[in-house]
Amino acid sequence: MNNDNDANRDQLENNLERLLSRTPPNLTMPPAGKARILEALKAQETERNPKLRLIARKGQAMITSKRTPWATAAAAAIILVLIGLWPSGAQNGIAWANVVEQLNAVRTLTGHITSKGTPGSGTRDTRTAKFFYKDPGRSRTESYAPSGAVESIVIITRGEQQSTQVRLLPQEQTAHRTTHLFSGDVGDLRPPNVLYLAEDSWSRLVFITTDATREIGERNIEGIPAVGFETPLEELFDTSSPERPRGTLRVWADRETAVPLAVEAQYRDGRGFPYETTIDHIEWDLPLDNDLFELPHLDGWKFEDNTVKTVGFTKTRLKKGVTVRAGLSGGPAVLTEEDIAAVLSGKRVEAPGGEQPPRVTITMTLTAQAGEKLSEFTAKHQGKRATIDFNDEVQIELTIGGVIRDRMQIDISSLGMTLEGFEDRYLTAVRPAGG
Repeated sequence: MNNDNDANRDQLENNLERLLSRTPPNLTMPPAGKARILEALKAQETERNPKLRLIARKGQAMITSKRTPWATAAAAAIILVLIGLWPSGAQNGIAWANVVEQLNAVRTLTGHITSKGTPGSGTRDTRTAKFFYKDPGRSRTESYAPSGAVESIVIITRGEQQSTQVRLLPQEQTAHRTTHLFSGDVGDLRPPNVLYLAEDSWSRLVFITTDATREIGERNIEGIPAVGFETPLEELFDTSSPERPRGTLRVWADRETAVPLAVEAQYRDGRGFPYETTIDHIEWDLPLDNDLFELPHLDGWKFEDNTVKTVGFTKTRLKKGVTVRAGLSGGPAVLTEEDIAAVLSGKRVEAPGGEQPPRVTITMTLTAQAGEKLSEFTAKHQGKRATIDFNDEVQIELTIGGVIRDRMQIDISSLGMTLEGFEDRYLTAVRPAGG
């Protein structure tokens, strides 16, 4: 009898090894896992378990033999289920999908931010901050001066069609509040802030697909083994956002739990200036009081208020006959209306009380070929004066401050039009034939 049991066990082990040899090379089965499967197989009989018998039939596809013993079929079923639960890169224990699962479950988090950048001044600048996030859509970021004093506090409350950002400057006792209103096809037009990358990232990371990430290895973070995942930073921001940074994002997650431990970004902002941002000392699901995201008493403070209205255009093509010219002042046009792929959106900034006329801008994206041409042109002529002419009605002169890649922003305030009026007058849903 014991010989029969030993023979059955040998057969099960052989079948198990045959099945495992069919799995992808990056998947491994620890010895303890094999032992558990063997014990489970000994305790199961598929003829008495319709559910397992059904899965076992599917598992038979992994076996080359036309006649498969029930034990082999059952092994196939169990292994298929286990492999379905194992992530790719299982030698490290987690995959990007596991990280996304953890991010979807979070309701609050806090962490530290260190941002190093070289803005237009050319001076290397290091800033530190601490952020607090609470679902849905509430965040607070405290920025610190080199002395350790609070330099500014930014409180953001986001909704579907409206968000409010308040920037408090304690040393100056000044508060700036901006109310953002969104309408039309706004998509992801809300501009990211390079310092407050954390607040913008958490709600977007969950939409990054596995195909857009690659595993970059392991390292210890505060004594915890962590697996790193890398993705282009552009995956976080829709291409319709003109201020989106460009670069690389790395997420380090606990090898056992898939909980993110640190985020690193190396990127250039919309003007081409380099930055590095690190988010660490992350704590998840701490109790955060709602008062943390409310305005404090501001008696005696100077309070400034403005409104920004962003409209995502549904008509995105220039009408036939509308012209665009851009190039060095006094020189030939480098870009024309033929280089405009779409007019994506418009923005209207209104100061409180109507003390100043509103500033109205539109954002146009270029064709791929025109984007390359503009990038080379602006890189070559930084510091020089350029002119943009829109339909012989608006002429703008500016200094080329950095590399401009695939889009242009034009100030159309002088037209005195609403964004809806601009869309109706200059845009069409389909490019006219021959236009």
